[in-house]
Amino acid sequence: MKCVGKLFNCNFSVYIFINVLKIIASRDEGEYWEELGFLNINDISSDLGYPCSVQLKDGSILTVFYAHAYKNSPAEILQVVWKIED
Repeated sequence: MKCVGKLFNCNFSVYIFINVLKIIASRDEGEYWEELGFLNINDISSDLGYPCSVQLKDGSILTVFYAHAYKNSPAEILQVVWKIED
């Protein structure tokens, strides 16, 4: 599951990889992708997903996804605001 978007001159994707929401980006229309970091590392449960992102007016990116915030708790809708640095 991934959510792909376009930011300035950069394509980006947020995807799930074994309990982690990773950010990858391409500055050359998808020829080469680099890993930029993580939005969420979920050590509590492997149940997380459906990331979706939008770019905000200030250029930052809001990513919403679901995950378990606490052990033995129901899944919650969580959010992270982040930026791709040049």
